[in-house]
Amino acid sequence: MNQNSSKIEANKENFRPYPTFDSSLSFFDPNKQSQNTPTKPKKEPFQNSCNQNSYIVNSPQKLVDGLLEKAKDKRNYCSITAEEFFNLSTLSLNYFCQSLKNEGANQVFQTVFSMKNLNSLYINLQINEITCLRFEKINYYCQNLTYLKLDLGSNNIAQENGIKSLEDCTKQLTNLKQFYIDLRWNNLTDSNCEQIGSSIKHLKQLDEVGLFLSHNKITSIGVNFICSELKHILMLKKLYFHLSQNKIDDNGAILLSQCIENLKYLQTVDISLQDNAISNQGSIELCKSVSNLEKISVANILLYMNQVRDYGILHSTKQFVQSANFRKLEQFFLEFRLKFREINPSKVYIECQEIVRQNILSNRQHALILTAYKKHITPMLDFQPQYQHWDILY
Repeated sequence: MNQNSSKIEANKENFRPYPTFDSSLSFFDPNKQSQNTPTKPKKEPFQNSCNQNSYIVNSPQKLVDGLLEKAKDKRNYCSITAEEFFNLSTLSLNYFCQSLKNEGANQVFQTVFSMKNLNSLYINLQINEITCLRFEKINYYCQNLTYLKLDLGSNNIAQENGIKSLEDCTKQLTNLKQFYIDLRWNNLTDSNCEQIGSSIKHLKQLDEVGLFLSHNKITSIGVNFICSELKHILMLKKLYFHLSQNKIDDNGAILLSQCIENLKYLQTVDISLQDNAISNQGSIELCKSVSNLEKISVANILLYMNQVRDYGILHSTKQFVQSANFRKLEQFFLEFRLKFREINPSKVYIECQEIVRQNILSNRQHALILTAYKKHITPMLDFQPQYQHWDILY
């Protein structure tokens, strides 16, 4: 299996649906929330998504020419002229695994950011051998954008100035309300996180932000760079921050918790920190900061494959379910996965179950997931399953 194929399989394995994005069609609806599973492809995507205001195209060879040619091939569904294309208000482009490289990606950016009526934009540039982003000749037209999602996963944008020019883009987006950027599998370091922090410091007007930075080389220093700017977006209502499989310890978790405490209007918090080096202290502080948010309605925190033990699991759970805001939650998801020999899973399960039972509301979606796995199985336990799983669901 080649490198690109392995990355594709890894992406499928680690897929978590992003808000407002249907991965099967490269189609997004700013007013629609995704479900827990990807939506099945529609049989006739052009018929439903091609009108005078919106357009969806998968993998054209050239940008404008390719878009128009694709429309002609689908003439039974719709047709579009160059003039109509540049007057679109909603655009979704899928260039997944097209080997565009830097030159092709930059051409895409230059073209779409010159569309004067565009207010919602999604671009999928996963696996395109991109090493450096350049946002050149961005004019005042892009100020109309209110929704922007850039999917740049599985490239190699880790060089010194790989994403530095992203700041040149975001500082022009004075009306942007929803910003999502996927930079998974890019070998990002802390210096790249400093560039990401610089790019969001101009977006004080944001309502929603999604930073998908899993599978990189980020430490707590990088988390600090991002959180030092993120905490100033005071009106933020939805935060999606995915940092799984990095090198983050308790310091990073505490810095993130301090950032969250400063964002008083947060209603949705989705944090993925699995497979890092976070222990009891970081887990408890993070859960405490989220549970103290007075307007919180959705809280999802993934902390499995860290160094959280019995004490951390119990007290992290208590921070949530015994807080005054717990009964306001419409959705609560907290997951731990630990080595079987490092905890007493039955004891933890019983205690957590009792805590949840005393504070739960039947009309809410709540889940506390405890999974214990055996890395070394003794002969006497060979008949037992490899995994033992406890779900507390109400």
